[in-house]
Amino acid sequence: MNKFSRVDEGFTLIEMLVVLLIAGILATIAVPSLISQKKSMRSAMSQTESMLKTVNMVARANAGNPYRIRSVYDAGSDRYQLRVESRRNGTCASTDRWIGDNNKFVDLPVGITIADEDGEAIPSVKTASLAANTICFNSRGESNGGEKKFSIVDTQGQSKVYRAKMSVSVVGDVSVTKFDNNGILLPNY
Repeated sequence: MNKFSRVDEGFTLIEMLVVLLIAGILATIAVPSLISQKKSMRSAMSQTESMLKTVNMVARANAGNPYRIRSVYDAGSDRYQLRVESRRNGTCASTDRWIGDNNKFVDLPVGITIADEDGEAIPSVKTASLAANTICFNSRGESNGGEKKFSIVDTQGQSKVYRAKMSVSVVGDVSVTKFDNNGILLPNY
């Protein structure tokens, strides 16, 4: 046997460096998209909570003018929206003459849907109006029909929080309860 013959066992240093370089490039491409997926649910929760609190305060300041937040499905963008509407000198029970403001809405990220309080999809889920999830505030800050609950759900399952239950009390206080995809309550963080 030749004393100088080389037996190939394993990888060379250059081959290892090339593999690590390729893995690093793939990681730099994949990590930002994964982070943005996780932020979409958090963003939807904070925007929705903020909108509920703001509309409650505006309704209290404008005596006689109720404000409501209505769930809408926008087929063009395949997204759900929460729109703010008002009515002059009416009540929350009024069904006509609500005026929407095109600048006052929350456009939920793709994959975030609106559901009932248990996280089940609303039967009329992709219709023009999701009346089951309409919240109205009057000048005393009271929401219509007692405590109102609905959920926003991450249907793509890309975030730690799968479902966030939004609850608006009779006096307009807003609370958020978060659940993972197994229905286990998550601590507030």
